[in-house]
Amino acid sequence: PATFLLIPLGEPMKKDKCCSFCDKHVDFVECLVVDTDANICNECIEICSTIVEMNQESKIINMRLH
Repeated sequence: PATFLLIPLGEPMKKDKCCSFCDKHVDFVECLVVDTDANICNECIEICSTIVEMNQESKIINMRLH
């Protein structure tokens, strides 16, 4: 079950407590960040973070080659 749910102050709770990216319910993730337009779970955040890191590493390698 989710350890915590991050909800912006003053925002109403969305009925669907699922990740907007992988559709996992809050009960099946460690953390769900909830916003007015979309929700994202810790697992999708980790995937996105890895993609960003790989992109940055690729840019560094390309800079060294040129």
